[in-house]
Amino acid sequence: MKEPTAWLASFVVAAAAGAWCASCLSLPTVEEFASGVIDPGKSDTGSGDASLDQDSTIGPDASQEQPSDASAEEPLADADDSGGEAGDALMDGSTLKKIGEACTSTSECDGKLFCMPTGSASVIGTCTMSCCTSAYCPPDFVCRPEAAGAVCVSAAKLGLTLAIINAGEPCSDPWQCRSGRCESGLCADTCCSDANCATNACSLVNDGTSSTWQCAKWSSGHDQPGGATCTSHSECESNYCRFSVMGSVCSAPCCGTTQCADASTNHCMYMMEGSVAVRQCTNSIFTSAKPCCTTSDCEAGKTCIAVQDSVPTGTGNKQAWVLTCQ
Repeated sequence: MKEPTAWLASFVVAAAAGAWCASCLSLPTVEEFASGVIDPGKSDTGSGDASLDQDSTIGPDASQEQPSDASAEEPLADADDSGGEAGDALMDGSTLKKIGEACTSTSECDGKLFCMPTGSASVIGTCTMSCCTSAYCPPDFVCRPEAAGAVCVSAAKLGLTLAIINAGEPCSDPWQCRSGRCESGLCADTCCSDANCATNACSLVNDGTSSTWQCAKWSSGHDQPGGATCTSHSECESNYCRFSVMGSVCSAPCCGTTQCADASTNHCMYMMEGSVAVRQCTNSIFTSAKPCCTTSDCEAGKTCIAVQDSVPTGTGNKQAWVLTCQ
């Protein structure tokens, strides 16, 4: 009687093991301004400038959101906040693109990045972000003036080697500067306000093709602040005397009206200077798209991106690329 019982017990254990195995089988990641006047949606994911915070950084490694007042802004300095190593997934299963990668629409770009619709060959058709200085971009990107405004551009595409010296500080070679630019013994870079420049002023300068706000040091003159009356550019700290039938005044750069000398009479807007729309404090009676310098100037959920808009010329309007929140 013991043998059949033992055999039956073995059979039950074997059957149970077989059932477990069967269940196992079924178990199933981018020069100074010429004496004459000349002179663009996505959700905010909080990416950073270091690795790519879309339009504040976007890119491989460095960024931090800036406060809306450019005078108080500080460069981004964090690592990848673009949405993870692989980025967020698109509906088709692919991943969102990082700063510098080719794109056809902003919806393809990660974090606060946007797809650059215009500009030089180094940045057009790539995911990028707006910036004040090169320090706002990932380590291997620099802030460069483009058709719509300053954006982060790949240093490699420009053939640049970068170091760490900031704008306004002494240099002897371009590679020593964070911006990859050494002019007249000082590192040169773009800017949103004087706060971005070490010992000089944020002035309207000309790079040979268009005008942009850049840190510049003047040997003489240029001592009148924004809002002061003027008759020539050389009188203004900003190197920009805005001529107007309502009275010519020194115009300063701005990212919002609160940065203008007298917000009740001067407001921040775009005005055409030659073929480029320039963000500035002005007493103009005209209106334009509201300027932004970085995504930190936008309300939650919006990004500072490049778009085409109708910009006042003083006698009419002209279509131009600008940076605005969308």
